[in-house]
Amino acid sequence: MSINNLQVSESSVLEKPNKTPFSFVKNRIRGMILPVIFSGVMVMNTHAIDKAEDERGGKKYEASVLQGKSADEMIDIVRDNKVLLLSLAQSESLSFLTLENLSDDMRSDKEVVLAFVNQDGINIQFASKELQEDKDVVFAAVGQNGVALEFVSMKYKNDLSLVRIATRLFANNLRFAAHRFRDNEKFVRRLLRARKNGTLEMASDRLKDLKRFVSFMMSLDINNLKFASPRWQKDEGLRKRAKWL
Repeated sequence: MSINNLQVSESSVLEKPNKTPFSFVKNRIRGMILPVIFSGVMVMNTHAIDKAEDERGGKKYEASVLQGKSADEMIDIVRDNKVLLLSLAQSESLSFLTLENLSDDMRSDKEVVLAFVNQDGINIQFASKELQEDKDVVFAAVGQNGVALEFVSMKYKNDLSLVRIATRLFANNLRFAAHRFRDNEKFVRRLLRARKNGTLEMASDRLKDLKRFVSFMMSLDINNLKFASPRWQKDEGLRKRAKWL
């Protein structure tokens, strides 16, 4: 056997011990990791099952804890219980209470407040001062009930997009908007033509004292004369037109 061949053979032999410990360790690590991974999956699945069971149990608890209770007793039970409140909101079972009935902590909790204003927008009046200024809460409240515009700050009463949302169904909700909208004759006329359900009551005092605008409003409903300024309510021509003889 040549020296070169011997060196190669020795080299080949010498490499094996270097590979063997590494592969051995690698296999040992793999052997330890895989059970841990599978164990983790099993643990996660177990937790998911436990969570589902807890949720089912929560619904049973919700039903049992409120069953046979008066409205006042139910309010005492839920007024500071966020989990129960959100569960009731999800099942649309909040009709027996308003945000006013809840604790200060719950009225300062955005998730709870959103649940309530999504049921009835005017609940925003009972939210914490901070959340009454929260854009998400304000738009959710006014989107649910345009009357909620009455209870938001002047910052939002001046927001054109919010005013449009508030008057989407009922033009009369304009009476809760900033003066600049109620005093804009062109804006009010356009709104009334689109909605056909507003009254002169929503307009500014200046428009209520503007004869052409009063006449326009009477063309929509003659009873609008009662919302005009005192001098036009006494006007004989308008009174005859309204048949107030």
